[in-house]
Parts: sequence; C-alpha cells; structure tokens
Amino acid sequence: MLQSKGMSIRSHGRRSLELKVEHQLGSKKESWYRTRVIFFFPRSLVMTEERVSRTRWYANLQAYLRLHPLATSLYDLAKAQLDHDPEEAIKRGVIKGRRASKKLRRMHRLHAQKMRDAMRLRREQVISDIQSLGDEAALESINEFARELVSARQKIQTPAKALGLNPDSKLGRLIQRCDEWTSLEASAQMLQVMHATQTAGMVIPQACHHLLDAEDGWRSSMGYPSQSLDEAWKGSDLLMRMSRLKKMVGSALYLELSTEAPSHRVRDIAFAIAASVAMLWAVGVQLVTWWFVGNPTSPDAAPSTIAAFTLTAVLAYAMKDKIKEGLRGWFTTRIPSWLFDRKQVGLDDDDEELAAAQESTRFVRLKELSDADQRWYQDSKPLELPVDTLVYERLTTLKGDRLREGQPDMAGLTEIVRFALRPWLTHMDNLRQPMWNRNDEGAIEQSKSVRMYPVVMLVELNRPQKKTKASHRIYISQRGLERIDLISEH
Repeated sequence: MLQSKGMSIRSHGRRSLELKVEHQLGSKKESWYRTRVIFFFPRSLVMTEERVSRTRWYANLQAYLRLHPLATSLYDLAKAQLDHDPEEAIKRGVIKGRRASKKLRRMHRLHAQKMRDAMRLRREQVISDIQSLGDEAALESINEFARELVSARQKIQTPAKALGLNPDSKLGRLIQRCDEWTSLEASAQMLQVMHATQTAGMVIPQACHHLLDAEDGWRSSMGYPSQSLDEAWKGSDLLMRMSRLKKMVGSALYLELSTEAPSHRVRDIAFAIAASVAMLWAVGVQLVTWWFVGNPTSPDAAPSTIAAFTLTAVLAYAMKDKIKEGLRGWFTTRIPSWLFDRKQVGLDDDDEELAAAQESTRFVRLKELSDADQRWYQDSKPLELPVDTLVYERLTTLKGDRLREGQPDMAGLTEIVRFALRPWLTHMDNLRQPMWNRNDEGAIEQSKSVRMYPVVMLVELNRPQKKTKASHRIYISQRGLERIDLISEH
C-alpha cells in the first residue's frame, strides 16, 4: 500500500536500509519534493553526534537518481527503428553531429531498458489473464505475448547481427550486450508465464517453447558469454551475468551525482555572533568591576581592588568558552534545514544539471522536536527507554523542462537513499544469549535467542499539494537488519 503512494522502506541485504521515492513529473517547469526521516535510537546504541558525526553519517549513506522513460508497449517497440551507423542516424536527423556515437549508444541502452520494462508489464498482464480468464482466452493471451516478444526482439537482433563481424567498436559491443540482455530477459519473462500456465493446469503452448529455443540458439550463434557457463554454477553465473548487463544498460538512466560543499556563510556568521557574545560577556564583566571597584592599574589602587578585578577577570574568561560553546550548540540546532550540509547535483551525459538534492542532518534531543513530531512519535508505538534522536532531510529539485525535451522524454524519477547500518552496530551486546522455558509437558528447554534492538523510523514525503507519512519499527542485531514492521501510514 505504501509503495502505491510513491514511497517504500525495505532492506537491502542485512547491512543497508533502503528508502525509495518515486516521483512523476508534473506540468510545471520546476518540480520538487522533500523527504524527512526521524530516527529514534535506543541510547545504548550511542548514536550521538560526538560518536557518529555528520561526516561519518554521510560516509555511510548512498543515494541514486534514476530516470523514468515514458512507458512503451512491445507493439510500439517493434515498430521502432534502431540505427547502428552514426552517419546514417545523422542524415535521418535522429541525432546531431556532436558526440553522435555516444548519443547513439545511449539510445540503444534506453531502447533495451524500455523493452525490459514493457516485457515485465506484459508478463504481469498475461499471468493475470491466466488466473482470471477461461482457458481459451488465456492461451490466446499467451500466444499473443510470444508473438509480441518475437517482433520486438527482431528490432534489436538486426543491428546486433549487422555488427557481428565488427564487435570491437564501442557501439558494436554495446549493441550486442543490449541484445544479450534483452534475450535473457525475454526468456526469463516467458519462463514465468509458462510456470503460471503449468500451475493453472493448462498445456503450455508450443509458441513458448519455440521462443525459448530460438533465443537460446540465437545467443549460441552470437557467441554470447551467457551460453558458455559452467553447468554446476549456471544459476549463480547467469544471475551475475544478467546483473552486470543490467547495470551496464541501465547506466543510461542513472544521473551522475556530483557532491558539492555547501556555503557555511550563515553558519559562520552565527558562530561569530556566539564568539562575540562570549567576548562581550568577558569584557563587560571586567568593565563593570572597574566601574564599581576602581581602576586596578592606578598607582594608588588598593590590594582589594586588584584582587577583586583579577578574580572577576579569571571567572569571566573561564565562563567565556562555556558561553560560546553553548550558543554554538543553540544556533546549530535552530539553523533552518535549508542551510544544508551538502548538495548533490545529478548530471546527464552532457554534464548538464537535471536534478539537485540538498541534505541536512541534525542530532537533537526529543524535547527539541516540534510538538507535532513529538505527538507523531507518541502515536507510533514509542520505545519505552531513553532515545537519541536524529533528523535527516533531503530536498530534491528537478529540471522538469530539461527532462521533457530531447529524445526520449522522461516521465519521472526514482530516488534511492541507502543507510548503511555499520555505525548502528558498534555498541551492541552479545549476539546470542541462552534462554530457558518450560514446555507443555513441564520439561525445561534451553535455546539461544538473538538480541535485537528496536529503532523507530518516521518518514514524511512532502510534495506539492500532497503529503505522505509513515512510521516503522526496525529491529537490528549484530548480524544487521532483522526485520521492518510498518506501524502506520497516512
């Protein structure tokens, strides 16, 4: 349900917590959304600024920005024309002369990505037909899916075959990798449809077997690495090969994130004010003492005057540093979130900015949160123990006009933020502890239980005219992330 609202929280292995936001482009030139996450850690984990620090926090945080191409059907992809000659593509006006080969490579990657998305959507539709329609209608849907796959695949096979004798160029290698990846994806999607057909008690159509045999023979004739895998490790090797091809092809949709140092001018001014107030205190107390006690530098100054002035000066300077640090901390917790810690800029292939994300992190006490956030926490099954609180905010701004222009237009963007759990696990007790219990027969049994620590995570996604809030309870141990429970969403 939460994923349908454009936001999801899930584990990425045991050592990472992943926040995923999907944002569709609106009609405005500028598009934005703000993500705010509040963590409540048990104090025994010692998640304080003194131990973790902002530098370490950001070092254990990864972010990705992935573009969404416009949805396309297999039928439309079968009608697309893919060029494998940059000069011919320039003559047809598909691309311009500057970086022509690079742009052509990007178009092939985007086409392969569109085809993969279209195959997956079509597979879901066919499986739904198998489960809901009669046998005759379901079999027709399966056969139609096979025909669409064959037609769409031919558009990629044609340039791959044409460049089969010259695979040494960057474009040639890229086209053949796109061909191999979409071939493996087509086989994988068809196998899932065939499994659903078999589970429903229907006979698998011959068209499905013909497609698998044709794709297997094609990869063998092209000499693709996926056809020469070790049988003993075929499953793992094939998964690794598909993953590598996916990252290579999908790189056309990922923006390159460039981290920029923020301007600390306002923060520096606030800290300068803190130092000035502390110095004003130290000097002011001495002036007051001078006014009431007398001038200690005067030749006829009494010993009591000198002693009083000296004692006051020492105490004033002793308090000066404490006042300065206290004011610095006060300013730090109250500086607005738009005075961010760092900025990440998303660049396309031409180093043009398409998106920017500003991040800020604050280590605060529970009572320093707003009344609304404190009520939100109290309504979210709060931890019944002292907590350390951390607030992470990320404001993402998109260049909507730039994303909509050119070939192809983009429909939106997915932002992925991964929090590595490494700093969370440092101050933990033993992983397993012996536990005893009495069973139904009265016998005493011993077992070992994993010691887990709960962390409350409140997430707010704020978009123009729309706000989504969700609260989670995360359980971690020395092994890493154990489970995630959704408490509430609205």
